[in-house]
Amino acid sequence: MIQRSFSPIGGRGAGTAEWSPTWGVPRAAIRKASRLAPPWGVLYIAICNQRAQSARAFFSLNMLDDLTELTEQVRARVTTLGFELADIRKGGSQGRPLLQVRIERPDVTDGSGVTVGDCATVSRALETWLDEAGILGSRYILEVSSPGIDRPVKWREHWVRFVGRDVNVRLPGRGRVRATIVLVPENADTVVLRLHGAQEEIAVPLAQARDARLAVDWK
Repeated sequence: MIQRSFSPIGGRGAGTAEWSPTWGVPRAAIRKASRLAPPWGVLYIAICNQRAQSARAFFSLNMLDDLTELTEQVRARVTTLGFELADIRKGGSQGRPLLQVRIERPDVTDGSGVTVGDCATVSRALETWLDEAGILGSRYILEVSSPGIDRPVKWREHWVRFVGRDVNVRLPGRGRVRATIVLVPENADTVVLRLHGAQEEIAVPLAQARDARLAVDWK
């Protein structure tokens, strides 16, 4: 049995420091909606309570326990549907895994354009794959959402896409800072950043630019 519901992502000032899921929220508190507009984005939740096909499910879960492999599998399916993968996270518990997937449209850079219907389409495709492969076992929660306006800047293609934009990012020895993406050199896994309020430009390995998000100037 699949139970589906809709929910907005946060409210003003909420859900901006980190991606806040509805994990742990009582089901009755999840507000149903047919349409949710930016800037907060949309979220589509699928709760799976199917019986396990135990041998296959256990084997597949072990095979895709690495988030890198799981990411590539999800990315391929999202791309086939005409979207891009903006972020993916795996959490929850062993008995109740949680997979969070953020999608965006390839031709949009502000996090808008993704609808509840889009999230539902991607969710159903991923559900079919997860159920057939048993990758997350028999009891999982899948959340498919738009990235929102403070969208993550996670992979190299994101840094390239948002050259010229400001990000809030955590850097070694500096903590969380605001910086402008100046350049992403070709054939190098680094990004050149100009720190906010300074003329200093620094080259940072992409692997060390952690938890980066587009900066939002709230008015």
